Amino acid sequence: MAEVFAREADFFSLGPTTSSSMHWPIDRTSRTLAALASPIRSPIIRLIDTVARAARAAAIPVAICGAMASDPLAVTLLVGLGLRELSMEAAAIPEIKEALRR
Repeated sequence: MAEVFAREADFFSLGPTTSSSMHWPIDRTSRTLAALASPIRSPIIRLIDTVARAARAAAIPVAICGAMASDPLAVTLLVGLGLRELSMEAAAIPEIKEALRR
């Protein structure tokens, strides 16, 4: 539905960590289960890629917010998918900038 929504929306904002917990009913606060709720799983990555492509085709911005935007490994993947708008807590910015420079 991303292509349909992109024709009507001014922007997209994705919260992949929340999306992954909706796909997999896993309690992110559980020490034993939290790793299973990682947004770096192929269905979520495919979802992000689909939304990013639809946004580019419609010339609207797409932003990623939340924990995934603060994860250096995830950010390199997101930038590789063409995302350029990341929303994170200020304390994460230096580490993310360093990861992207590398």
